Amino acid sequence: MTYYSAMIETRADDNQAVSEGALGLFLTAVQPFHGAVTGGGDPQGWSARISIEARDAADAVAVAAALVTRVAADVGLPGWPVVRAEAVREDVFDEDLARAQ
Repeated sequence: MTYYSAMIETRADDNQAVSEGALGLFLTAVQPFHGAVTGGGDPQGWSARISIEARDAADAVAVAAALVTRVAADVGLPGWPVVRAEAVREDVFDEDLARAQ
């Protein structure tokens, strides 16, 4: 098993806005996974990046998508469609971040 940085992004399919309160609860809920969240924008949407242990990148995306969308629903975020999902092995992700700085 290897650690991956997985990102799940949604986009609004209606006129519903993201609640700041729900985003705060979302951030708290994903913190055990070293999570970061975003929300709002134009068009509206929300996303989360978490660290997750998985067999490979495909497994990491599947596990992260299931976890993040369930947690989002639990805290009251809209159940918008996932428009982007990615997983990058954490050592590769760290290398990419170092190059970008």
